[in-house]
Amino acid sequence: TISANLNLQNYITDLSLTTYDFKVSAGTDLATKAAPDIESTGQQVRFTSRCARQNPTVTLTPSSYSFIVPYGKTLSDSKQFTVNVKNNDAEGCGTSRFIINVGSSSSITATHNQPAGVLIVPGTTDSNTAMTATGKDLPKGTWAPTITFINQNALQEESKTYSDSANANFIVSDGEKPCERKPPEVSISNSQPVFPGFSIEYTATIRNMDGSNCDSSNFKFDSLRGIPISWQFTMDQKTVGINAGGSGTLKFGITSSPASDPRAYSMTVCFSNMQTGKSNCETGVLHGGSFYYTIKSLTGADTQKPTITVSLDPENPYPNAPATFKIMTSDNEQMKSIKLFIGPNLEKEWSLKDPETTTTYSKAFSQGKYGYYAVATDYKDNQARFPETGLQQIDVKDRPDLSISSITAPIPKPEETVTVTLKAANTGTVAASNVKVKLEIAELSFSEDKTLSIPAANSQPVTFDVKFSRAGDYTLKAIIDPGNAVEEASENNNVLTQKVSVGKTTITLYKGQNIVGFLPSASEMTSCRISRFASGSQAGCMYQRPLVYYDAGSSVNGDCGSKYKSSDAAQPGIGYYILVSEDCSITPTAPLSVTVTLYLGQNIISAPVQVPLSQISSTCGSNSIGKFASSSKSGCTYDKPFVYYDAGGTATGDCSSKFKSTDTMQPYLGYFVYFLGKNGDGKTACSLTVS
Repeated sequence: TISANLNLQNYITDLSLTTYDFKVSAGTDLATKAAPDIESTGQQVRFTSRCARQNPTVTLTPSSYSFIVPYGKTLSDSKQFTVNVKNNDAEGCGTSRFIINVGSSSSITATHNQPAGVLIVPGTTDSNTAMTATGKDLPKGTWAPTITFINQNALQEESKTYSDSANANFIVSDGEKPCERKPPEVSISNSQPVFPGFSIEYTATIRNMDGSNCDSSNFKFDSLRGIPISWQFTMDQKTVGINAGGSGTLKFGITSSPASDPRAYSMTVCFSNMQTGKSNCETGVLHGGSFYYTIKSLTGADTQKPTITVSLDPENPYPNAPATFKIMTSDNEQMKSIKLFIGPNLEKEWSLKDPETTTTYSKAFSQGKYGYYAVATDYKDNQARFPETGLQQIDVKDRPDLSISSITAPIPKPEETVTVTLKAANTGTVAASNVKVKLEIAELSFSEDKTLSIPAANSQPVTFDVKFSRAGDYTLKAIIDPGNAVEEASENNNVLTQKVSVGKTTITLYKGQNIVGFLPSASEMTSCRISRFASGSQAGCMYQRPLVYYDAGSSVNGDCGSKYKSSDAAQPGIGYYILVSEDCSITPTAPLSVTVTLYLGQNIISAPVQVPLSQISSTCGSNSIGKFASSSKSGCTYDKPFVYYDAGGTATGDCSSKFKSTDTMQPYLGYFVYFLGKNGDGKTACSLTVS
């Protein structure tokens, strides 16, 4: 109810309502205050609101399309969107026509299916419009053609623009970036100038230039360019695996020729990516790897008038351990001096006079590589140099030093198998693994090897079973590391030999008179200084030749030939006197089996092996042996066999100081035996075979 002159517009708060009914009190003047569209019937007033317009709302279904294209590629595609348009005008506005505009570019275009526009009742939504967006060669990014709806009725009636727009989004993304592999980049460590013939170790740093999304690559050495043909190149490891963007190293060495000219030699080392074959030395593009090997001049004259040789023991020294130089010089004139250089620096100088001189010098080196040379000068200032050119190299580092320190073998018999034990030693400072130890016996065509590991400063026994098939002399040759597979301090101590005699025995001859069962050879006569045989042996008979001493029971009466037989060759099984000037050892070359004949009376017998006296008794019968060496020397009487030797003194009744007795005959030594005949019959000789 309106009871005063009020502006009705103040009462209209919800323009979405179309009609308002008011009751007007009598006397109220609405003429100047009434809102538009008033219908008045007395005291009843009806107010109808005017048309209130708003911007429409435009949305797309779907709101966007997302695309993933291969890395670095573009998109060409078409997609359709459903356009939803809501008319937000008030009800009093009535149905409006909306016209449609689309925005395009050179990369993406848009079309729609409503060229005449669409009619939409206020408050309702139309979804009959379809928009097609087409992209061509779209790179990575968001591409958004626009569709706009404009209320044509409002534009015509009120000259106002009511509109809304929506974007048809094309979202283009790259796929996973592919692996891009490239040649490596290579850098080489610098080096100092060196003398001709010296080695330099370089470090190559290889950088993997592949893309970050690549797996690791393997790189390998391809070639070294620029190295003279007479030089040496070494590289122990030639491949390395490196992650993308990472670096790895490989080492290599170059040794110049001793005759190389002093200058800088330009070289390039090439490495390739094994996954692609691409190298840092590709034609037209060099990715590092270049360096210089620089040789400086040597000093000192090189002539051949004197001679000089230098050796180092050990040839490859250990760090901080003394190594000894041995310098030998000679000249037909008087020597003047020796100079020893370590690298370019004078280490030691000696003044000399003798034409032939051996000089030693000890020095400890720290770990590293060195070179040395020496110059000998005579009094006419002629010079000789060792080596003739370049430097003798020394590589000082910890390493093994292998040797065979001993060979142990029992004295075998023919057809006997024995165990030969080699003592394999490592006197170095580093353990050695996979060490091969070999035993060779040429006379048997025997060759076997075994493999073992030897800790530093230690030794290991190595055994071989060997059958010696026949009597004779054999040379056992033991070799450690026969192929020089192990880098050692010295390779000069890897072989040891030892002689073994099968079926032979070494005996000792003492100064003075001895009794033996063999005739010494001419060389043994000389080496042992055997002057004569049987001097004054019996009844004044003097002999310069070996003799067979036996007594058949008759008296001598000065007839030496009837009781003694002499010959240039020893008779097997019979003992001989020899006179020796000094103690000496001999290995007899005598038969391994002999037949010994015992005659009545006193005999001197000998056998190649130890023979128990029981063997004589079992063959010749009981009571066959009366006694041994009856009154043999200075009144000494023996009941056992003995070795007869004279050390140069006089017995004077002390028999033990001049004679050694035992129950068993020793090989190849002569024994006195007084034979009583078979079973003691006093008339029959007896023979027995001893082997």
